Amino acid sequence: MEKLRPLDCPNVLTDGTYLYSKNLVPGNSVYGEKLQMYDGVEYRLWDPARSKLAAYLLLSEKGCDLRQNDVVLYLGASTGTTVSHVSDIVSDGRIFAVEISKRTFKKLMANVAPRRNIIPMIGDARDENLMEGILQKADYVYCDIAQPDQVRIFLNNMLQYKCRSGMLMLKCRSIDVASDPTSVLSEALKEIKDKNLYADAPVDISRYEKDHYAILVRRTTR
Repeated sequence: MEKLRPLDCPNVLTDGTYLYSKNLVPGNSVYGEKLQMYDGVEYRLWDPARSKLAAYLLLSEKGCDLRQNDVVLYLGASTGTTVSHVSDIVSDGRIFAVEISKRTFKKLMANVAPRRNIIPMIGDARDENLMEGILQKADYVYCDIAQPDQVRIFLNNMLQYKCRSGMLMLKCRSIDVASDPTSVLSEALKEIKDKNLYADAPVDISRYEKDHYAILVRRTTR
């Protein structure tokens, strides 16, 4: 295995082509990814072609402001590919992983069962009462949902749970199939600013996921 270097993200290394997350559950492969040893520690191959967050981290070469003990609200967990790597990153934290599809949720449950820090939840991210009695505050919200009002959903959750920061995977064609993606991006950035939140420079991840931008949003400037 060639020389790896750390990213500004806990428990993640890169060789410039792929990422590798330190396996929270040694010996466990979540979705068939390769397990590799490096300096006596087991890592999981994290392919940017299969994960938008991996694409963001690789293309930006900067962190996503996730911390090891964060409480994360993850909207759009799907079958658990990316959320399992977030589990490696926030190894001392917790992730509330929300998925709307019953069929997909069953796969999510099976895939993340060995991971003590993931709490799978079935529900609709648009439901403002979804986490009532379960979660009062989170450190981070991650939003990867195909909804026309995905920006509003992301911002509402970030403010409702007083998150320090969050990651919005902007699916431009889900918002407006006819508009130019840059116009959709501009409108999203305006919505973020209108809520008195601060967006880092958006990262175009179209090399891996067409018409998608990753936007790191913070409550305060750096």
